[in-house]
Amino acid sequence: MDAGERSWQIACQWIANAARVHWGGMADADAAAAVAAVPAALNARTRVEAMTHDSDSSWVADMLIEQRDVILSGWLEAAAAQPFHAGRREKAVADHIPELVDALIAVLRRTASPAVDARSTLHEPEVLAAAQSHARMRMEHGLVASDVVAEFRLLRQEIGRAMRFHVADAAPTSDVLGAEMLLHDALDDAAFLAVLAVDEHEAELRRLREALATEQRRVAILLEQLPAAVVIATAASGQVALGHPAVQQITRGPGGPVPAGETPNQWQGFYRDGRRYAPEEWPLARAVNGGEVITGEEIDYMRDDGTRGTVSVNAAPVRDPSGAVVAGVAIFTDVTERKTLEQEKEAFLTAITHDLRSPLTLIKVTATLLRRESSRSAEPDVRVLDRLQRIDEAVGQMDRQLTELQDIARLRTGQALELKRRPVDLVALVQDAAARHQATSEQHELSVDATGLAELELIGRWDKERLDRVLDNLLGNAVKFSPAGGRITLTLTREPEQLGQADVAARREQPEQVGQTDGAAQLVAPEAVLRVTDEGIGIPADDLPHVFDWFRRASNAAGKIAGTGIGMAAARQIVELHGGSIEAESEEGAGSTFTLRLPLEASTSGQALSAKR
Repeated sequence: MDAGERSWQIACQWIANAARVHWGGMADADAAAAVAAVPAALNARTRVEAMTHDSDSSWVADMLIEQRDVILSGWLEAAAAQPFHAGRREKAVADHIPELVDALIAVLRRTASPAVDARSTLHEPEVLAAAQSHARMRMEHGLVASDVVAEFRLLRQEIGRAMRFHVADAAPTSDVLGAEMLLHDALDDAAFLAVLAVDEHEAELRRLREALATEQRRVAILLEQLPAAVVIATAASGQVALGHPAVQQITRGPGGPVPAGETPNQWQGFYRDGRRYAPEEWPLARAVNGGEVITGEEIDYMRDDGTRGTVSVNAAPVRDPSGAVVAGVAIFTDVTERKTLEQEKEAFLTAITHDLRSPLTLIKVTATLLRRESSRSAEPDVRVLDRLQRIDEAVGQMDRQLTELQDIARLRTGQALELKRRPVDLVALVQDAAARHQATSEQHELSVDATGLAELELIGRWDKERLDRVLDNLLGNAVKFSPAGGRITLTLTREPEQLGQADVAARREQPEQVGQTDGAAQLVAPEAVLRVTDEGIGIPADDLPHVFDWFRRASNAAGKIAGTGIGMAAARQIVELHGGSIEAESEEGAGSTFTLRLPLEASTSGQALSAKR
């Protein structure tokens, strides 16, 4: 079977299918009989070969070139009048019909010579490409296959009209009929194959859509089984593309696409200090808009029933192969019960520390009076005075510990701390702390290195008692997490010093680090810097980002070395209250370095810091 016969059978099958759809009641056997009854005289191969034998179609091609604009204009008017275009000429405009006409005329030119086999024109690539492009475009516009076929028939009609009105009566009949049959067969073949190809393409698209819908249902079922609420938002619009029923449970209301931040009135999210989240501050909005990865951010929110809850949010961007953010995903876990329990614990801790101060005060006052009376006697008992002094020091230490517990409770419940600022020499404070901790351990060698200082002092306006607790935490951890002993070095520096031209140029690219910009050299805001370096067990890489989190302990220490996981978290917040910072560097098995930075000029940025963490 050659290409022409195959095309005719495909066309007949397509017509049979269309007839079955149109008339509905026609049986499959009747349709098959109709196709089989096609006369042999209509066979594409024999018909085209017979009509184009010894014909010359070149002059017909010339005539069609002259009438090209008339043909296209007539086709456009006829197409616009069809019901599927509703009489609107702009809807009927098509870019590929002129290409199709040009390709058909080119067919006539190539078959002008009797030496060319006319049967080969039934699968002209240019004709087929133009027809397929037109069919695909029309189906994208919402037309169905029968509408596209109607447009192809209108084009054949306009070409036929041009040949009837512009061919002289004396023109050779074989030339005219041969050209007409050649054009009709080429156009019909291309039209049917184009519609069939597009129909197959549409069928594949339907299959893919069904597969996608099935996969989406599967994902939705999977999400429904998760204990957390998963929400996905698209980057283009910020609208929620896939939500989770648990969002309704978390909000105890109808829920909605709140986590992306585009409808903030449905959710009222709050920081721990009571400030309300702006739409762009929601974790999912930050992931979509800025590509930020958010882990464990806790947000208080107002439920529809007027009560407050807390969610822990993890959010991350979704990127395409080029790295562009196309969506964002957020996981919301309701931690209200856990937070309520924590708040109850912290309230209890606040109450117990307050209650313990009364007997401690009594003990301290009694020890002070006894020491004073003993020292006034004619022969003071040195041993009694020493023991009374130890009682007084122990009471003072316990009082500081209670103060620390009270601070922790306040910070954990979002209350602000009042700093008692006064001039403090950090060098002297560090030396005293090092001496205290050296007295408790013979395995460790604590040394203070202040050789980098021009003067042996670093004075700033700080809260001495709270800063002393931070030092106790740093040095206590350095000793505790170096069970084999070793050296612990406390290095004090003043940073940064005066900058030269090269440093000025570098810092201009980072304006947030620059204090003043005039002059060949400049001074930036100075900081007192303390680095505490030990030779202990170090911190695993996975635990290092969480070393300042509440109740988090390194995996190589949990269950082996005593601790609560609150000391470093409290230390960080006290340092931040002073407008400073603290960071850790470590390698498991190779020790750790904690770097504390404090502004040497009074900072008000931390005066009313509330715990957001």
